[in-house]
Amino acid sequence: MKRCIVALASAALLGCATPVTDGPEVSIDARNEEIRRQQEYVLAVRTQESARFYKVAHRIAAANAELCRRRAVSIGATFETIYDYAAQMRSAAKAVRGVSSSPQVEWLDDKGPAALAGLRMGDVLLAVNGTPIDKGPKAGKSARGMLAATLHGPQRLMILRNGETVNLDIVGKQVCGYPMYLVDDPMVNASADSNVIRYNRGMLRFTENDDEVALILGHELAHNVMQHIQKSQLNRAVGAIGGALLDAALGGDGSLTEVGASLGDAAFSQAFEAEADYVGLYFAARAGYGANEPEKLWRRMSTMDPSRIRKGSSHPPNAARYVNLAATQREIAEKKEAGQPLVPRLKKDAAL
Repeated sequence: MKRCIVALASAALLGCATPVTDGPEVSIDARNEEIRRQQEYVLAVRTQESARFYKVAHRIAAANAELCRRRAVSIGATFETIYDYAAQMRSAAKAVRGVSSSPQVEWLDDKGPAALAGLRMGDVLLAVNGTPIDKGPKAGKSARGMLAATLHGPQRLMILRNGETVNLDIVGKQVCGYPMYLVDDPMVNASADSNVIRYNRGMLRFTENDDEVALILGHELAHNVMQHIQKSQLNRAVGAIGGALLDAALGGDGSLTEVGASLGDAAFSQAFEAEADYVGLYFAARAGYGANEPEKLWRRMSTMDPSRIRKGSSHPPNAARYVNLAATQREIAEKKEAGQPLVPRLKKDAAL
């Protein structure tokens, strides 16, 4: 039976239409060379993107430490391993960037604590405060965890540089304790989950300048600082309780409980997003960003989905976001002119 099916399929394929032109023949070697060149190009672009992102992220985190509920210490450097790359890119990363299973410096703030203490691009991290760094797939996580664990005092980093070990004592500075990561995702999006901030490469490529990068980073940081995730979860729980009471009173099947939860979840969704825009622009301004009218990003966003100009769902309409951000820009400019602290206006008895 299987032979019959294969024979029929083969006969059908023989009847398929075929190309009628006779294009140039290309050798396997030429194709492999182009694969290598494109991989190197991808690595070069991603290196530039990472440097751009982490520069802005570090400035945002450092400038707003006093307003953040959670704080950490940063030395002004990030590390990478071969396992941070997709499997098909690892051989190229090893050849081009010299990346291995041990963490090496990926980005360095040239005016940050690590650079001032002598850390250099390409240095390989061997140990933190005498504790060796794991090798293998968990090496990056191990390094980040050790570097984040010290909140006070110097950190002694053992570094491998040109075959020699070097010890560096680095005193980090306090920053917001919500790590910001650049994610290999082409989707134009960024997110916060109350603990970390994830910024897609697609969003980074959509932005036209660092002010726009800072606008989005500030927005996501504001979600965490203002505890919007926790507040939304509370609203969902309250809505579910209301729905459950209606279910009980009406002898329902429980469906009103879920309806109530959904209504509670959506009750202040747009308001929380608007607040994140407002507070987030302050976060960006405190880090020195905002001069290039970053609110124009929302006009370009509307080219992707014109229906969002006037209508919103979980987020406000794009037109509303633009005008509110423009008004916030004016508010910030007035405070700068008056020499006032750049902090958002709060309702009576409210606090960040």
